[in-house]
Amino acid sequence: MLELIAYPSDQADARLAHIATRKAGYATDLESRVAEILSAVRRDGDPALLRYTHQFDAPNLDLDRLTVSEAEIAAAYQAVDAGFLEVLRAASDNISAFHQHQRQNSWFTTKPDGTILGQMVRPVAAAGLYIPGGKGGATPLISSVLMNGIPARIAGVRDVALVTPPRGDGSVNPHLLVAAREVALPASTSWAAPGPSRRWHMGPPPSGAWT
Repeated sequence: MLELIAYPSDQADARLAHIATRKAGYATDLESRVAEILSAVRRDGDPALLRYTHQFDAPNLDLDRLTVSEAEIAAAYQAVDAGFLEVLRAASDNISAFHQHQRQNSWFTTKPDGTILGQMVRPVAAAGLYIPGGKGGATPLISSVLMNGIPARIAGVRDVALVTPPRGDGSVNPHLLVAAREVALPASTSWAAPGPSRRWHMGPPPSGAWT
């Protein structure tokens, strides 16, 4: 039950003073551990990524499984039900409709003296999208695929990398795979696990998928 504190009162003043002096709640030792991981990945590349993936998420993932195959995507469509596809596509349509209104166009104007003024609007060349999945990919956030991938697609970003924690067996949650394919990200889109990258080219849903 919430504690009720009358204001003004000495108790209220003491509580407000305590709140005003609070600091960011993180441990400095965690910052140093993260810095160590980043340094190792920059220095050693995929072997370091694989080592940390074994430690935190998927103990048996190997470098040969970096690429997500079309077979995995097709299997993902078979693993999710029609109700999920229906809700996913409805949400995708709604999000797309909203973000379409945010698009901006380039414009130029010429002054009588020949001066050309204007604004060039173009997308960034590449975007990295992190899709939270929890430890071992146990709690995938499908909404993050939609809320990140759809604006990137509408903006025209050509190179999109999606990153998500792998499951314990090294696979990607099938609902995430289906969501990413349904969002129809650019052909250069790649998937990656927070250990080694797991990548595949995005395109239309595979034949036999729900329609």
